[in-house]
Amino acid sequence: MDYGWNFITERIALGGSFAGPADAAALKAAGITHVINCTELCDPAYVEGQFAMLWPMPRQPDDGNPRTLDWFRQGVNFWRENEQSKIYVHCHAGMNRSASMVYALLRAMGIKPDDARHLIAVNRPMDMVGDLGSSILAIRYGGEVDAMLK
Repeated sequence: MDYGWNFITERIALGGSFAGPADAAALKAAGITHVINCTELCDPAYVEGQFAMLWPMPRQPDDGNPRTLDWFRQGVNFWRENEQSKIYVHCHAGMNRSASMVYALLRAMGIKPDDARHLIAVNRPMDMVGDLGSSILAIRYGGEVDAMLK
């Protein structure tokens, strides 16, 4: 993976797109069984055959626009249906769309907003910029997600 990946919790990993079959093998070896693809592109065939997949709709380009609450709900519902599984959440670099989705999953787990942001920043060190990292800035939809979960 060009941008690597990191476990944020024991069961949720965050990272970038697959660069080759070795990436899928590494995730399998780490116990990942499910994938949430937060990009606008399909994962390669060598990925889709190895994991249970969710590709929230509508497809999401890396354009900085707000995501719909329905988009986040799809990810949260997928996680709830597979809560005991290890899930890998990715976009192209693992910094914006997927970090926002992981924030939604953490909030659905009952983790407080500041603690969820902190978990992402601390466990995704490749994003570190300033005190807590750019992943905190990437969670630009946190207010909408928090409202959805009430």
